[in-house]
Amino acid sequence: MRTTCRVFALLLASACAGSSANHVEDDLQRRICRLRAEQTAQEVQLIEIQQEIIQARAELAEAQLRAEAHRCEAQRAHLEARSEVLFADCVKTHAQYQACVAETEKDSTQSTAWGCAGGFLASLLTMGAALPLAAAGCAVGAAVGPDALETCGPPPMCVLDRLSYQADVLREAGLQIFPECGDEDAQASL
Repeated sequence: MRTTCRVFALLLASACAGSSANHVEDDLQRRICRLRAEQTAQEVQLIEIQQEIIQARAELAEAQLRAEAHRCEAQRAHLEARSEVLFADCVKTHAQYQACVAETEKDSTQSTAWGCAGGFLASLLTMGAALPLAAAGCAVGAAVGPDALETCGPPPMCVLDRLSYQADVLREAGLQIFPECGDEDAQASL
């Protein structure tokens, strides 16, 4: 577009230079032609500048759309990550509690086994006269073993429900749903 307009201005200037009548009239005619050529050149520059402004505005709008899409995606990723961290913390707490309970039950089982073995040994030494001691030994061993509630404390209060953590995070952010960042096909073209 810029080249076409300049060619037009040059053609206009050359057409003006070729006209001649008398000397004063020629001078006036040349001045008029020169002024028209300058005016045309300025109009061409104005059109070029206006086109550049239009292009810059389009590029700005496109960049703003991309920035908004990235902001939305970042917010969504942050919210999802926050809810996953909370859920993972709860899973970890439950796993630690279950590990404690399992260890306590193992210790309790060992106490019960030792109590049963002691009662059975007493029964063997008395040639069966103390057979009830075998059952009593098992009971004593179980009673002496550690208690999970005393050792591990109460079970964790957090809920193993991923959706509840997502709802909590959204509520904290003042949202009801995760941000929808637009059509993925449209975003890919940006």
